[in-house]
Amino acid sequence: MGKTKRFFKAFFKSQTHHHLAHPLLNRSPDTPPRSSTTAVAHYDVSGQRAAVKIQSFYRGYLARKALRVIRSLVKLQAMVRGHIIRKQAADDLRRLQALARVQARAHARVQVTESRQLCTKLKKAENTSKANQLKGSVCISKLLGLL
Repeated sequence: MGKTKRFFKAFFKSQTHHHLAHPLLNRSPDTPPRSSTTAVAHYDVSGQRAAVKIQSFYRGYLARKALRVIRSLVKLQAMVRGHIIRKQAADDLRRLQALARVQARAHARVQVTESRQLCTKLKKAENTSKANQLKGSVCISKLLGLL
């Protein structure tokens, strides 16, 4: 059953059918005729009730439709925000890795510089016994550590 059919079925179930017909046509022949102003007033009141009921159903339909649209927009917004956050996290990770690489290079450069300075000191003091002690312990261990 379609939405429109359900709507009108529910609408007409809630209404009684005696006020839908024109009041002047439904009178029996022996009843005196009513004044036309009373009949029109009765018809207007029931017509207004029907119009209000239809309007309220329609406004409810529009509100539900707007709510569906808002829900879908919220879901879309959450997906976009999640994508942006994941993208930012990936960028931050790349930056941290680059920083770690730069620090490792700087540390290696400092070690090479220290070992060169130590080897030059050993070459200058090669003839002394102090040089032999340093040469055996520090320089070789530093050079082996770099290789």
